[in-house]
Amino acid sequence: MKGREELIEHYMTLPYRIEIVKLPDQKGGGFMACLPQFGRMAIIGDGETVDEALSNLAESKRTLFETYLDEGVEIPEPDTFEDEFSGKFLLRIPKYLHRDLALGAKENNASLNSFATALLSSALYEHRTISAIQRFEAEIKMLRSDVCSLTYKMAPGVILLHKSDFEAYDLGKAA
Repeated sequence: MKGREELIEHYMTLPYRIEIVKLPDQKGGGFMACLPQFGRMAIIGDGETVDEALSNLAESKRTLFETYLDEGVEIPEPDTFEDEFSGKFLLRIPKYLHRDLALGAKENNASLNSFATALLSSALYEHRTISAIQRFEAEIKMLRSDVCSLTYKMAPGVILLHKSDFEAYDLGKAA
């Protein structure tokens, strides 16, 4: 049976899928790396560069794996998600749709397979884009709510100034 350190090293070398996200300047900038298999925020590392984020991710991964082993929590092996797909699947569609796809393929000088793949790719991209926009809208709505709540809680008589108001205000004349 492997010792604790050997087990940690074993899990540290497994090919877990890593996601790297560039953080917006409003959130401090830099990069965040995570292991999505464990939950997007369970094992993360961040840094000014991708390498720094990956190095911090490795430290976070080691710490969590040590904690899991100490607490007797099973550490999952990496997902083999990609191995499950051959690139082929059977799809039953109505006859009219089959006909319309075949006509569209002919009009575009493409095979039915290529034409359907292009349409599916385009629709998937659009779906992902719309989903991202909806997430951004939800975050903006939440931020607006927070700003409105903070503004409401402020004492009467407090005036909110924009950065440009400070730049135009001469502090020497304030006295």
